[in-house]
Amino acid sequence: MEVYELRWYQVAAGRMEDLHRRMRDIVPPLFARNGIPAPLAIWEAVAAPALPAYIYLLRWPSMRDREIAFDRQYADRDRPPTRDAHGQEITTRIHLSFLRPADCWRAFAEKGDAGPVGGIHQLTIQRVANRRLAEAERSLKDVDLPLLAAKKARVLGVFEGWVGLPRPSLVHMIAWPDLETCAAAQAYHASHPSTRAARDREAEVEGRPLFGGADVFLLRPIDYGMPRPSFDHYDR
Repeated sequence: MEVYELRWYQVAAGRMEDLHRRMRDIVPPLFARNGIPAPLAIWEAVAAPALPAYIYLLRWPSMRDREIAFDRQYADRDRPPTRDAHGQEITTRIHLSFLRPADCWRAFAEKGDAGPVGGIHQLTIQRVANRRLAEAERSLKDVDLPLLAAKKARVLGVFEGWVGLPRPSLVHMIAWPDLETCAAAQAYHASHPSTRAARDREAEVEGRPLFGGADVFLLRPIDYGMPRPSFDHYDR
């Protein structure tokens, strides 16, 4: 089963450029040699639960393919050390999350050769009430994402959290032209009557909110890892 891997690195103070140099110049041929796919997107966080942060997204045919590839990568003699010549770590922590494509993603898929997607990207990890993932996905598809799309959001991807995230959860990635557009769209969504009506209706079903808290990241896509529309998920 196809799986997406979200890798979030907390970067040591002052070491972001070192990590960029490593990921841009050293790592790509090692990934190719060991069967690790090129990242679908690479970002540096502008706002996140912990900064500085470097994030990238991989797509795997299966978890078994991932296991084989990373076993090769870790055994590769050319793999750069985790510490520099002075014994200092470049990254201080790595968070790994595994995602599965959500059915509702298809409704927002962009097809064709539209070119890389720049701007500012928003990653949202949305907690969902137990046993209500299907309802949450339907609400996201019918209410929330259309409202944001009306204000220039481009939906890059929608996923179900599988491993390494609270369960159940939904993960969506959105591209905005700029921070100002993002802020205005969030205010529009929060105050729109459709949003309020949906939240009230959802709470009536089981006497509790459908959506819980969320972790939100604002990300700057990096020039050597710019994503394509919908991560090319529907163009293969």
